[in-house]
Amino acid sequence: MLAELKDYKGAKYDYTKVIEITPNNAEAYFRRGMLLEKLKEYKGAITDFTKSLEIGPDNEIISRIYYVRGGANYKLADAFFDEETRQLMWKLKSELSANQIKIVEKTSKIKNGYLKNAYKDGCKAKELGFHKASHLIEATGLNSGIEC
Repeated sequence: MLAELKDYKGAKYDYTKVIEITPNNAEAYFRRGMLLEKLKEYKGAITDFTKSLEIGPDNEIISRIYYVRGGANYKLADAFFDEETRQLMWKLKSELSANQIKIVEKTSKIKNGYLKNAYKDGCKAKELGFHKASHLIEATGLNSGIEC
């Protein structure tokens, strides 16, 4: 298998072909999503994980799909600036132009959206018995005062 040989791009191509031939193949979407995550194509991975869940995979992997989709959302959020940088930018707000302030606000909202999605998926994975999900839930920083 190409993925085992770390030929992720070749494996991505192969899974795409499988999906073209069998578009209701939940496992193919899941596996391609895993490859996309390794390629740091997080939005594509999230799309594939979501499609896999919509199709209805085997019950054995549903909790894992929620977990890895949550992880991809977390990585997308992490791609935006960290909390310390955001706080520094707010302190310097008086020195920023109106456009720069809008960019900071928009980026903050986008990051928070990905974190919330990661939290929700972590909660769902935990509810379905995927115990590693607790780490994802804690990593989002949203678990204080919010129940899954």
